Amino acid sequence: MDMSIAVPQLKNGEDFEKWRFKFNLVLDLKACKVAAESRDKPASVKEDDWTLAQKKAKVLFSQAVDTDLIIECETAFEMMNKLDGLYMKKSEAKQALIERRISRLRYDISHHEEFFTKFEGLIRDLKNAGGTVDRKRKLSYLIIALPDSLDHITETIDLIRKSSEQLIPFVKN
Repeated sequence: MDMSIAVPQLKNGEDFEKWRFKFNLVLDLKACKVAAESRDKPASVKEDDWTLAQKKAKVLFSQAVDTDLIIECETAFEMMNKLDGLYMKKSEAKQALIERRISRLRYDISHHEEFFTKFEGLIRDLKNAGGTVDRKRKLSYLIIALPDSLDHITETIDLIRKSSEQLIPFVKN
């Protein structure tokens, strides 16, 4: 069964992080993600499989981006690195804008799934912009977004010594 999948198009680097995520899903589905992630053939991959993965990945890249951007690249890994270098800018200004968006984010109990989706997306965007988000900082952003009616949660959080991955589901409930 051949599954036709639309290859996500990168337009002028807009929403690069989201495009990269979707494109990696396609690479994975087409069994060629290893070619974009590895500079050299991994020992666990057969030579014929490596060659096929390179060919598939390069075709997918050529369908997804302006060919002029990647024409000088010989491998899928080089193509991904080239795009990363162009569009995954580490910018203090971008970090500040994302932090401002996080600080304006407010938890609404009637839309909690939407809140956490947006919250995690902003945290990811901040990391992609070069920001460092450790457990303590992520927790601070989360506490700032909570309404006064949930102040008791902040007191409970101090008592719980769990990772932020376990903490967010706790707050959701």
